Amino acid sequence: MSPDSPRLGAPLWAYRHPPNDLTNEWQNIYLVLIDPISRICNLSAEHARGGTRDLFKNWHETVQRSVTAANAVLDSIHGRAPRTWRAGHAILSGIAPISAAITVAESYFACPFPTRIGRDEGPDAAARAVRAEVADKLSGFSAVPLLDELAQATVADCAAQRAQVEVTTNRQGRTRQTTTISKRRLGRPPLELSKDERSKIKLNVYERIQSERKNNLDDTAIVTLLTNDRDFAGMCKSAGIAINQSLLDAEKAFRSRPARDRVPAKKRNSGN
Repeated sequence: MSPDSPRLGAPLWAYRHPPNDLTNEWQNIYLVLIDPISRICNLSAEHARGGTRDLFKNWHETVQRSVTAANAVLDSIHGRAPRTWRAGHAILSGIAPISAAITVAESYFACPFPTRIGRDEGPDAAARAVRAEVADKLSGFSAVPLLDELAQATVADCAAQRAQVEVTTNRQGRTRQTTTISKRRLGRPPLELSKDERSKIKLNVYERIQSERKNNLDDTAIVTLLTNDRDFAGMCKSAGIAINQSLLDAEKAFRSRPARDRVPAKKRNSGN
């Protein structure tokens, strides 16, 4: 990390390493989404205060390439990974003021335009002000909350995606693994789920609802979000779970039970 660049609670290389338990797909998603903020964290406020047109041009192009790649990934996960999608957009929103200041600096040194400070104090003062704007944005940038949320979001959404995989063992003892996505593409009728499998899916649904409540969403917003998540809605449909206010009320009642009563009956009685 460069001198006088945004401070981190851990070395930047530690954040660049994807969290544990991510699939290859989710490791790639994490690495692309973390790249824009990594680029910003490597920029030096000290260098910005003496920046030239070439410096700001290089910074601008580097950041824009990274942002373009991140936007492509966010488009690809929209609707199937809501928490990661929000975390990725929070990163892009967080670095936007810095990116804008760099763009202004590049434009100014390519073709100086009139500024209030330039008119009052001369072109040298105007150049210093443009550079200072970039430096101040870099120095005041807080990267840690954005990085931590991205790490937590990718782990949560990866786990949710894994939970959608349904493993069905037929009477001959053969194991067949399918997903709601593959069944939809192949046009096969949904497999009939056992009571235990439906219980597991319901627990996963309740975990998702609790996660959205922690994001300060109200019940109406949660219902809308879950209904628009096609894969999640498909998983609910396979278990006969309707996404509505009654489901959210049931989740609240479930959370109010003693911990022992939250365990599926089959597991709770397995020792008898």
